Amino acid sequence: MESLDRLFKLQTIDLELQVKQEQLKRLMAEHPDPGLEEAQACLSNKEGELQLLRRDMKDRELEIETYSEKIRKLTREMNAGRGGAKELMEKQSELDSLKHRKGELEDRLLEMMERMEALVPEVTVVQHDVRQRQQDQSLQQDGRQQEIALLKDEIAKLQERREPAAASVSQEFLVQYEDARILLLGKLVALVQRDRCGGCGIQLASRILYVLRTEDPLLQCENCGRYLYKGCP
Repeated sequence: MESLDRLFKLQTIDLELQVKQEQLKRLMAEHPDPGLEEAQACLSNKEGELQLLRRDMKDRELEIETYSEKIRKLTREMNAGRGGAKELMEKQSELDSLKHRKGELEDRLLEMMERMEALVPEVTVVQHDVRQRQQDQSLQQDGRQQEIALLKDEIAKLQERREPAAASVSQEFLVQYEDARILLLGKLVALVQRDRCGGCGIQLASRILYVLRTEDPLLQCENCGRYLYKGCP
């Protein structure tokens, strides 16, 4: 039946159009690599720690140099033998205190240097990870944009084909078809394959198969109600 041929052609176009539109929707909804954001956050934290560590190390070095200068000055005064015994004892006590504080600062500076030694390679590793992820994402985005452009082109061509296909179908069939797109998952016409309904998959009765082979009737599946289509001759 020619009207069924036309309806099946329209249905085929619409089903393909639906698949392409769903593919496009999924592509448009895809998000960038979440691992990149995590890696960037980790890099930011480590670089911040590294910057702070360098600043603190510089401050400690300045403090150490200040204490060193005080120690040198006080040592020179004591070596010059100025003042009495009590004054020398006070200076010695001050000198010991300065040396103790300087030692504490040097120990702290050493800890910072050890942390710096461990932190620099960590930053390098994370930097490499971020760059690699950015490159991968850039390639993925390029490929994704190409896929989106291709799908949009295919959808436009299918929509162009749909317009004359829909115009060729009778109004009666067209109304039934539009209702079936919701109720029957887009299939009003079921292609018969291996003696089964292409819509619900049920085995068709022998009498129906005989009529389909010998005549050109308008038959419906007794199970799902779809029009049975034997295909173009």
